Amino acid sequence: MNNLININAEGRITARELYEFLELNPAHFARWAKINIADNKFALENTDFVRITLQGVMPTGGKIERYDYELSIDFAKKLCMISKSTKGEQARDYFIAVEKQYNAKVAPTALPQVEVDLIATKYASEILRPSEAGKIKMLTKVCKNHNINTNFLPSYTEEDVTRSATELLAKHGKPMSVVAFNKRLIALGLLEVKTRNSKGNTKKEFKSLTEIGLSYGKNLVSPMNERETQPHFYEAKFPELLGKIGA
Repeated sequence: MNNLININAEGRITARELYEFLELNPAHFARWAKINIADNKFALENTDFVRITLQGVMPTGGKIERYDYELSIDFAKKLCMISKSTKGEQARDYFIAVEKQYNAKVAPTALPQVEVDLIATKYASEILRPSEAGKIKMLTKVCKNHNINTNFLPSYTEEDVTRSATELLAKHGKPMSVVAFNKRLIALGLLEVKTRNSKGNTKKEFKSLTEIGLSYGKNLVSPMNERETQPHFYEAKFPELLGKIGA
């Protein structure tokens, strides 16, 4: 594309160069710039334009200062429209073409599906707080879906034995129902109720141990749905947990 008007590395155009391209009267630049740029109530300084000072030397040897403005492409297009001239239309079309060319070069590309799946797995782990074994299971599934070697993943993790609340309450001879047990844990901030989207735009609830509750158990990935957790409790610490809830 031919450079009709120079655009600097910051994507800006100088007002003097635009003024010259529009073939306006050179003697009236200062007045034009004051009316259309500096005093323009619809223009924002440091956004639409930046004022710059140019140092010069007079024929007599003295120094002189002149002012110019660096304009954003959007603001330059507006000034072109104000000019109501053929040169203004030409400059405006040029700026639009430059923007299209730039946007085509920097248009974001979609992430590969494997990266999308890994990011989703990471956030699911943070939200669901599954056990280490559960995290490994989730990551293994992503790798297998994309034919990635899983030799770098451990085949198992050494974790304390855990069981469901139903099993442990029965083992300790507690007639308390799991519903009542969960309510006491929720009241103590050890358990929380979460929701996930289900069919028909409905919400389905599931239980998850909180950060505090993870000292008494772990969140397993539910075998019924991988977007849910299933709290399991450390067998060795269950008596302590029963004492905490007053059972």
